[in-house]
Amino acid sequence: MSRAPSCWMRYADYHYGDIIMQDVSVPTHGDTPNTYYCTLQWNAGHEAGGYCGIQSHTHGRKNYIFSLWKSRSHPDIPIGIPYKGHGTTTTPFGGEGTGMKSMNYSLGWKDNHWYTTVVRRWHHQQHTYFGFWIHDQSANSWAHLVTMDYPASADFYTQTGSFIEDWAGSGQHQREVHFRHGFKRRTDQTWIPFTTTNFSDPTTTTTPGCNTATTSCRAAATPRRVPTWERARRSTTTRRPAILPTNPSTSPSPPPRPPR
Repeated sequence: MSRAPSCWMRYADYHYGDIIMQDVSVPTHGDTPNTYYCTLQWNAGHEAGGYCGIQSHTHGRKNYIFSLWKSRSHPDIPIGIPYKGHGTTTTPFGGEGTGMKSMNYSLGWKDNHWYTTVVRRWHHQQHTYFGFWIHDQSANSWAHLVTMDYPASADFYTQTGSFIEDWAGSGQHQREVHFRHGFKRRTDQTWIPFTTTNFSDPTTTTTPGCNTATTSCRAAATPRRVPTWERARRSTTTRRPAILPTNPSTSPSPPPRPPR
């Protein structure tokens, strides 16, 4: 069977930032093995590019993934791992570029539950640390999964994106993912909500826009390989995030609520 088409969303957050975050949920009917539900991608094709999200594998295995491509300005300096959370493994990757990735199967995730994915960067000497956190909204629990030491100074300086991908060619099955409450924190400490986005249709060259803070994507291979996109029935929001990751540190601790 052919692969389902990959679908992309790109948000209008045209500012430098130090935190990006977004909620994700996968409905049971949209949970298909060998699917990457990417919640956040940043600096794609540029210095300090990376992405993260959740994946569904065969035999019911569910994992969190976080990846950074190697530095363009210092390609000979490897990405370091100053912190790994319980159950997190790290390994270099190749294929679509080269870099470092982390995987965590032990924490797991469930269908129809909401999770907040948070990535924060902070500068350390001439390097940049990138930390990855997960907030399980049902359990109200945080996990700091990994911190990577990137050998160059960097910010989140491009549009943030999300996508859904079938990597194994099982396009006869439907895939669906829901996103909401996406934000970037600018370097001046103010927040930008992901209220405006455009999405890609792989059967055309256009990227129609929509104005929403909660979106869903469905993708399945059809005779014309046409994906179906729909907007979730939820009003947009510009509220400030109620939760943040901890102050920059390589050690795990629960992220506190910020002052109102």
